[in-house]
Amino acid sequence: MAKPRTVHDSGFEARVALEALKERETVGQLAKRHGVPPTQIHEWKRRLLDQSSLVGAASSQMQFEVADYLRKTSLGVL
Repeated sequence: MAKPRTVHDSGFEARVALEALKERETVGQLAKRHGVPPTQIHEWKRRLLDQSSLVGAASSQMQFEVADYLRKTSLGVL
C-alpha cells in the first residue's frame, strides 16, 4: 500500500524555502534533514520567490500612493 501524502503547513514550507535561498546547505541536504523530496523544496522556493515579487510590487505601489497623498496634503490640494 502506498504511503499517504504528507501535508505540510505553509509556515514549514516557507522556512524550508528560506533555508534553501540562504544556500548554507544544498537542497539535497535540506531534503534529507526535513524528510521531503528535493523537487518539493525547489517548488516551495519557486513559489516563495513568485509570491515575494507580488508583495514587492504591491508595496511599491503602496509607497507611491502614500508619497502622493503626503505630497498633496502638504500642498493643501486635498
